[in-house]
Amino acid sequence: MNDSLKKVAVPEIIANANVHFCGTVYSNHAQFVIINNELFLDFYLIEPAKPEYTGTPAATLVSRIAVPIGMAKGIATGLANAIDRSEKSLKIKIPNQRGKHPGDSIEIWKED
Repeated sequence: MNDSLKKVAVPEIIANANVHFCGTVYSNHAQFVIINNELFLDFYLIEPAKPEYTGTPAATLVSRIAVPIGMAKGIATGLANAIDRSEKSLKIKIPNQRGKHPGDSIEIWKED
């Protein structure tokens, strides 16, 4: 390990963080793209068709998050583990609404 690198106490940094909270948003659809080693994750709210709006469903982009690709992999691993722990503690099986895509190269949750 490089002696010039200082270990960082992340919990202490988080405890003393400046808060710039933009509010909580609800999303029922997400899309992502990776560009130049960064993951852009867009969250949408898709609402049912409204006759006054031509009768077609409407989508609204409610939030966008951009993170380095290495952090994205850590987030994906953390989310998978958190969901697994919740399923086990609640003794339930949460359905995967995404379904399998032809281009998938890994499988996080195996179908029962």
